[in-house]
Amino acid sequence: MKKLVIVTLLVLLSFVIYISQGGSLSFPHSSSDQSKYYDSGLLNREAASFKNIADYNFDVDFDDLTKEISVKENITWRNKTDYSTNEIYFHLYPNAYKNNKTNFAKGYNINFPEAQTEIKIKKFLVNSIDAELEIAYPEIYNPSDSTVAKTNLQTYVKPGDSVHIYFEYTLKIPESVKRFGYARGRNFYFVSQWFPKVGVFENGKWICSPYYAYLNFYLSLCFGKINVITFCKISFVVFI
Repeated sequence: MKKLVIVTLLVLLSFVIYISQGGSLSFPHSSSDQSKYYDSGLLNREAASFKNIADYNFDVDFDDLTKEISVKENITWRNKTDYSTNEIYFHLYPNAYKNNKTNFAKGYNINFPEAQTEIKIKKFLVNSIDAELEIAYPEIYNPSDSTVAKTNLQTYVKPGDSVHIYFEYTLKIPESVKRFGYARGRNFYFVSQWFPKVGVFENGKWICSPYYAYLNFYLSLCFGKINVITFCKISFVVFI
């Protein structure tokens, strides 16, 4: 009870300080009001600091009979830092469901076939040239975990330069365990963290953590554009 009172007092104190320093609590209530605050999904006051780091374009074909998606993914990654890099790291989050020994599986039970899956990559190109993708262990060595991968580039991506990456892969949607999968006995799919994502290049180093059970993601995904084209053999309502 004492902890709850302390937290409440801290929240009230923060509120008082915010107001005393001229903070505003006005919120947009209509589409016309929102246009005053937002433009293309960005807060107007933050638009100047927006960095378009990576764009993602997908062609997704979903087969409801096999519960499998076939994906063609195009990424344009831009080096918005002051450092060059000759490698790129990727998150392969669906591989957290590959077996019951991944870092993710230490917190969730995926010790049954219906809950297990992995990204099966058929093609991987960098600037339209075949490239090698290798599993990496940037933080913890766990040979059963393949949620991080990297590729070595033929040339450096210098500050201001960009690189084009292409993935072609299939992925079976598993029975839902956490934020990813189909609901047993229902025609409903919740598909999140399903595609390869570029890690964060910051201060000359790549930050690309494996998929842990109880930690959220550090990504630059929100600093870019995402376009998805989805094909389904039967009618589904798709929310993106």
